[in-house]
Amino acid sequence: WESNFEAIEPPNVGGQSIAPVDAAFILDSSGSMGSNDPQNLRLQAAKEFTGALLDIDRASVIDFDSDAQVKQSLTSDFRAVNNSIDTIDSFGGTNIGAGVSASNTEFQQNSSDTRAKIAVLLTDGQGQGGISEAQQAATQNVTIFTIGLSQSADANKLQQIADETGGNFTQVN
Repeated sequence: WESNFEAIEPPNVGGQSIAPVDAAFILDSSGSMGSNDPQNLRLQAAKEFTGALLDIDRASVIDFDSDAQVKQSLTSDFRAVNNSIDTIDSFGGTNIGAGVSASNTEFQQNSSDTRAKIAVLLTDGQGQGGISEAQQAATQNVTIFTIGLSQSADANKLQQIADETGGNFTQVN
């Protein structure tokens, strides 16, 4: 899925500057992640993405299982982002809608229209919700990239979430 992203700073053309990015990592911490991602590759992927952000960018971490919580609000302190990623566990159900909703709230409260807003949703499941929350994200100009981390992930739902926001869906075994 990393082929979706290139961490290349575009040249300053015609005096225009680049827009800083606010990125939210919406990370599935449901119990099934213990067997579907025993090596915590989703956490490593989020850390690598964080490492590719520019100094002007910010990131946040959303942990979701049966409900969701913001583990790290938007910050350019990437060490804090990585430390919060390290706290993600594998316990509980899968409420995709709660994760996307928490991301929407984080963007609404702590971002602005001067920043590009993206969310990366990594999940292995067939969870509750997600579509109406993606529609809300679209109204906030948030692009959601969805990554299905097993063959059992609800590919149709994850594709629809991505499509609603102009992102894309990638299936990963």
